[in-house]
Amino acid sequence: MALLPAASAVSANVSLLKTSTPLLQESASIQGCAKAKAAMPQLSLLTGAGREAGLSSSAKTCSKALGGAATQSYGDASAEIGVTKALKLKVAATTLNASFDIKAAVMTMAHGTFSHCPTTTNTGSYTISSGTAVSSVTYTDTSSYCTAQATWEMFLEMYVEDQTSGTFTFGGFSSMYNNSGNYYDKYNDVTNYSSPNATLGWTNATYSGTSTGSYGLSNSTVIAWTPTGVVSGSWASGDNIVFYAYLYLYADSAVEYEHGAAAAKIVAGGSVGHVDITGVNLS
Repeated sequence: MALLPAASAVSANVSLLKTSTPLLQESASIQGCAKAKAAMPQLSLLTGAGREAGLSSSAKTCSKALGGAATQSYGDASAEIGVTKALKLKVAATTLNASFDIKAAVMTMAHGTFSHCPTTTNTGSYTISSGTAVSSVTYTDTSSYCTAQATWEMFLEMYVEDQTSGTFTFGGFSSMYNNSGNYYDKYNDVTNYSSPNATLGWTNATYSGTSTGSYGLSNSTVIAWTPTGVVSGSWASGDNIVFYAYLYLYADSAVEYEHGAAAAKIVAGGSVGHVDITGVNLS
């Protein structure tokens, strides 16, 4: 990993890598019958080597004792790895650039059955008016929905904080992701007016339908990704700026009202068992 200064922004003899501050975070959360695990990322400002030992999450339908398919289960694991650099500009600058070089193995796997999707019904009423026209409205919305999904995602974010002018400039967003799983959605929505009026659009109506979809049962691959980004702005000579560039890693699993299981992992960068951040350049 190397951090290279731009001559238009700072003097060329400044080592951004050794004087930067690492951005390292991890988190994991669960709900229902799920698991999630996230290792703390590592980053050496001396050698430039960065890595995330792995993210994983899984979710499944709960047992009857824990609520069965009526219990929603979520597993979320995430990590952030990057750098921030404070600079006092010796000359004006209009662009700041960042790029990452990432190697990782990623996997998603999810599938569920639709035989026990619960049905929910919402009813209500209200009054509407237009000029002298008045009507009460009643509605009944019935839906049956369930899903099992697993997702991994990586994205690069970067921005500049100009502490002299008090402004923030964002840019350089780049992402990649994949998900697996399926879903079922059935709905029936009924709206009735006590005083229908076609001119005003007050028409009794029923909308119903059923949709199903699949994102594939599983996906597993090794990726080599080199996201790049540019923040464009106008920063004056003498301004104190802080440049942020970081990679966000995310593994999510969800089972909602469905008999099934889901898993998402970001693991095994190359052959060394982790996600490798082999190069970051700031300029």
